[in-house]
Amino acid sequence: MTSNRQNIVLRSCKWVLAAFIGLTIGAPNAIASEPLTLDEAVALSLNAGDPSVVQFHEMAEAEQERAIAAGQLADPQIQFRAANVPTDDFRLDREPMTQLQVGVRQSLPRGDTLRLQRRRHETQSEGAVAQGDWVTAQRAFDTRTAWLEAYYVRGAQEVVLDSQDAMREFIEIATTIYSTGRSASQDVLRAELELSALEERAIDLEGSETLYRADLERLIGYEAAMRPLSLELPTLPPPLPVIAIRDRLPSHPSVQIFDANVDVGEIDIGIAEEAYRPAWGVEAMYGNRAGDRSDFASIGIVMDLPIFTGQRQDRRLSAARRDREAARLRRAAHLRDLEQDLNRTYAAWRRDSERAALYERSVVPQARATSQAVVDAYRNDVSDFPELIRARLAELDAELALLRLQVDMRRAKARLTYLGGEDDGS
Repeated sequence: MTSNRQNIVLRSCKWVLAAFIGLTIGAPNAIASEPLTLDEAVALSLNAGDPSVVQFHEMAEAEQERAIAAGQLADPQIQFRAANVPTDDFRLDREPMTQLQVGVRQSLPRGDTLRLQRRRHETQSEGAVAQGDWVTAQRAFDTRTAWLEAYYVRGAQEVVLDSQDAMREFIEIATTIYSTGRSASQDVLRAELELSALEERAIDLEGSETLYRADLERLIGYEAAMRPLSLELPTLPPPLPVIAIRDRLPSHPSVQIFDANVDVGEIDIGIAEEAYRPAWGVEAMYGNRAGDRSDFASIGIVMDLPIFTGQRQDRRLSAARRDREAARLRRAAHLRDLEQDLNRTYAAWRRDSERAALYERSVVPQARATSQAVVDAYRNDVSDFPELIRARLAELDAELALLRLQVDMRRAKARLTYLGGEDDGS
């Protein structure tokens, strides 16, 4: 039809104009770039060196440094002393007991405390590494989500533009038929109203695309985020069986963080138990005397006596045990949350996959066939105009629903990938 060809030409001109405007406002690289695929977006995100990820590497290295320091003995102490100095003249060579003393003292910690303190910081370093892995996995999931949502918005805009073209064609048809006296002017007004509604929807979708592009920009940078998206949705392999993913959950980075906290609690219990052992100190002293008098040397051992433990050691050990148990409970609760997330996401993936197949196989083709049949019937004065509008809007809703299901199905797959621990940043 001539009017349809005119609309296609008009739309082409609009896209050319939009491209020209984009060139003039300083985004030539984005328009001329290759389409951004989902896999490329994830790779860019994971290799972006984002501070929210790199910080955990620094935290892990810091804990390793603390671990080395915590495993060392305390610094030795040196003493200088003038002993038994007479106070009437302060002479150092008059009294036989007057001495100039120098001594060294070394403190020894309780039991195995040094090794436990070092292991505690090493475990905290492992927890920081797990935090970095968790943020990396979340980042990959967020990137997939932003890309898929931007793809949906872009696809929905195309569907709405097609419907706008069809609605303009309906206005021409209604105007022609109205001029022959076969219909009322309200048919033209109804078509113009629906066209305005479609234009409002297109504006809303354009705003949504800006938001998702902003999300992508945060993850992969401005230049990459402004590139056009790939025209095709990626074909993703089916997820692992739900039982296999459930078996992987204890190895999920977020669970490993809780595992590290439990291990720290165990170590704290060990440190609290070592507090029942005495701490030691070894010291040596040399005293110099004036003249031909003999010098003095002494050596000694100092130890504390943890006898009254009821209000100190016992309390600290009890607190450490309760902290460890609380960490275990937090881990168990988080693991249950992950299992619930897995069950809900897997069910959503199956449901969306089945519905998408149904829409692609039956609903969308039937909606298109029905819309075309109603158009032909209206031209032949067999159907009324409201039925024509309803059929076209039903076709629009079916196409948008199919696109939404296709995107949601892949979002669920991305979530299952996250839960299965398949995004390690490599």
